[in-house]
Amino acid sequence: MQSAAAFAASPALGQEPAPRLVRYIGATFGAVDVDRTVELYRRAFGYRVVERTTIDPGLAASWGTPHMAGRAFAVLGPASGDRSYVRVVSLDPVPGFEAITTLGWTSIEFVCDDPDRVERGLTELPFKVIGAPAQLGSFPTIRAMQVAGPDHEVIHITSETGDQATSPLPPPPKDGGVGRIFIIVLAVADVPAAATWYAETFSLKRNPIRSSPISIINHTQGLPEDHASAATFMRMSEQGNSLEFWSFDGAAAAPRPRNTDQLPPGVSIATLAVRNLDELTSVTWIAPPAVRRGVMYAGKRAATCLGPTGELLELVEV
Repeated sequence: MQSAAAFAASPALGQEPAPRLVRYIGATFGAVDVDRTVELYRRAFGYRVVERTTIDPGLAASWGTPHMAGRAFAVLGPASGDRSYVRVVSLDPVPGFEAITTLGWTSIEFVCDDPDRVERGLTELPFKVIGAPAQLGSFPTIRAMQVAGPDHEVIHITSETGDQATSPLPPPPKDGGVGRIFIIVLAVADVPAAATWYAETFSLKRNPIRSSPISIINHTQGLPEDHASAATFMRMSEQGNSLEFWSFDGAAAAPRPRNTDQLPPGVSIATLAVRNLDELTSVTWIAPPAVRRGVMYAGKRAATCLGPTGELLELVEV
């Protein structure tokens, strides 16, 4: 089992400019039945609907996915009220797609205070536990579990069981529920190259790249239990917000299949806050920055680019 939380106690290497990525605003994944998924997230994680509407043509064009225009979506937020969202969009099925088997955004990590309680609440829901609650190797105060949802999205539920004051995790909700996103995992074929791109593009500080078995990769991809994968993490400017990178090789080091002009299945977009889009001079936007409405944008400028693995990275000014 592995998580960026397991790396977060490591010191950053060198001195670099302040990170231009500030924090998570949200993550997007596709669902065949948006209403069904909304209800499942309410029951499983206590997430509630904060917006329901359809994708306008301008937003669809900003992602390079014109066939997403007019499709329904719902934005869900934690009961804590944190401005960190899950956007569930209507998406046609992609035959043969399975989570954790292709490159791109792979999983979303939520903070909570008790993964075991969350697991017990999933008993009658169509979530598959792919990593039972357990302590994380060399970081015994961090406990996490991983589940796959019915739309092939992967969710990590992570808690700090030790001193919260010194934890790299954000505080869990005071009501004991499931809280905000603090990590999204990106699967890449070359971790050093991906980390270099993010460091150079967004002034993120580098951290050591480690190689060790990651159980959910090995289980899902049918690899030996001791198969090692390279991994690292990079922190944003606000505490408790990090990107994590995992290496996929062999047949899994392949682009994600997708329907023409639609978003990729599974976790498809990471939406992050930045101070100023104009500072990102090395980025090529799919469409020029534009003011966007809705809870994830709050009337601010937003634009989307492709990362080094073809991942959709949506950036919103704050």
